[in-house]
Amino acid sequence: MRHLNNLISIILPVYNGQKYVRECIESCIKQSYENWELIVVNDCSTDSTLELIEEYSKKDPRILIVNNKTNQKLPKSLNVGHQMAKGELMTWISHDNIFDINFLERMRYHLNSTRSDIVYSDFQIIDKEEVITGTRKLSSLDNLLLGNPIQASFLYKREVFKSLNGYDENLFLVEDYDFWLRASLNFKFSHCNEQLYFFRKHESSLTENINRNTTKFQQYSKALTMSYGNLNNNMFSETTVDLLVNLHLTDRKSSKLSGYKVIKFLNLAIEEISEFEKVIGLTKTSCTKVLIEKIKKNIFSGRIEISLCALLYCSFYWPETLLLKNNYNFKRLVRSYLNNPLRIC
Repeated sequence: MRHLNNLISIILPVYNGQKYVRECIESCIKQSYENWELIVVNDCSTDSTLELIEEYSKKDPRILIVNNKTNQKLPKSLNVGHQMAKGELMTWISHDNIFDINFLERMRYHLNSTRSDIVYSDFQIIDKEEVITGTRKLSSLDNLLLGNPIQASFLYKREVFKSLNGYDENLFLVEDYDFWLRASLNFKFSHCNEQLYFFRKHESSLTENINRNTTKFQQYSKALTMSYGNLNNNMFSETTVDLLVNLHLTDRKSSKLSGYKVIKFLNLAIEEISEFEKVIGLTKTSCTKVLIEKIKKNIFSGRIEISLCALLYCSFYWPETLLLKNNYNFKRLVRSYLNNPLRIC
C-alpha cells in the first residue's frame, strides 16, 4: 500500500531562534520514524541561528535550508517551506518546541488507521529549562469557533495544504487557526489521545507577546475578524463575527462585552453557527451549546455587562437554550440587580 512508507515533510520556520532551535532539530533527528525531510526556513535571523542550522544540514542530507531574502513573518515562511516540500504528509513546528521521539510514527499511524486527513494530539507543556509543567488534553471540534482545539501538535495530508492554497499570508498571528477553520469545511479531523509533543511556554514566545503587547493583541483581533468574516464565502454576518471575536478574546483579555449586543443577536448567531455545524458534519447543536455555555460563563464572571431587562428577555424568550432559566446563578444575579435599583434599565 502507498502509505506504508510515506515521506513526511517537517517545516521549521525560525527567526532568531538560537536559544532553542538546536533542541528542536535534535527532536526531529531522533524520530523513530526515519523517512522524513526537515525544511528549515530562516526568516532573516540576525543571531547565530543560520550557523546552527547549517551545522546540522551538513551532517544530515534530510535537512534542507531556505533563507528568506527579507523578513516575511510566519505565514509566508510556512508557505515557502510547504511549497518546497516533497512529502505526502506534512507538519510544522515552532523552533522553541520539541517532538516526542514517537511523534511521526504514532501520528502517521493514527492518520492512516482512522482514514483521516488531519490528526492532532495531546501534548505536554515545558518551561524554558525543558521541565514539564503541565499537560494539555485537547477537545473535539465542538469548540472550533471559539478557540483553537488543534493547538500545536498535528499532521496532515499534502492535499489539505494544496486545496486550501496554504496559509493566508494576511493573517499573521491567526494563520494556523484560520487554516483549521477552512480545513474543517472539507476535511476529516481525528484526535489522537497521546502526548506526542512538548510545547514550551516562555516570556518571549509569540503566544505570550500577543497577551502582553497591546499592538500585537490589536493585530490579533483584527486578523481574527478577517478570518471569521471570510470563512466559506462570508457565511457569518457582521454581528455574528463580532460576537465570535469578542467571546474568543475574553480568554486572552479581561475585556467586557456588551450584554445588549449578545442578547440582540444571539438568535442570528445560533442560526448561522448551526449552518456551520451542518457543513463540517458535527453533531447537531454541538457548537451552539459551546456558544451558550461560553456566554453563561462570561455573564456570571462579570465579563458580559448585562442589564436586568436583557437577563429576563434571555430567560423567557430563549428557554430552549437553557441559557439562564431555572438557574441558581441567574436568580442570584437578578437578586443583586433588585438590590441595586440604579443598575436596572
